[in-house]
Amino acid sequence: MLPARRQAISEALVAVTALRERDTEVRIRVGLANGSVADGFLLSATPHGVSLRMPHARAEHFPAEQIRSLHVATPRRGREWALAGVGIVGATAALVGLVSLPVLGPYLRTHGQTAFRIVFYLGVGLLVVLLAKTELRDWLTRWETLADVRD
Repeated sequence: MLPARRQAISEALVAVTALRERDTEVRIRVGLANGSVADGFLLSATPHGVSLRMPHARAEHFPAEQIRSLHVATPRRGREWALAGVGIVGATAALVGLVSLPVLGPYLRTHGQTAFRIVFYLGVGLLVVLLAKTELRDWLTRWETLADVRD
């Protein structure tokens, strides 16, 4: 690796170490010299390489010589707030709709707390399933480039 490229990767790895000190869960994407991409949570970083906790709890170390690009995941707060707003409006609409049904209305008017809990837990469960099974998690994440030394 040329000295300038090595220096850029080393500086990016030092920046990743600083991120790790501020936040316990730092998601990193590493582009490797062979063209593959590794995505995981940061375990440790030095100017000589990075160790990631990969899916299924296995750890891998990537030497700085093999790293061609380094990206860090940051949340998109605006999208998170928009999703929360849609969730609140949706839950409110569901409760109003349930109360207006002739069959459920009298029961829900007397047992409102129970109905709220049911709708709340169903909503949380639905959100967990959506995050796990769809691209929603990626939609809520922005990848910031720390280093990119591709040929």
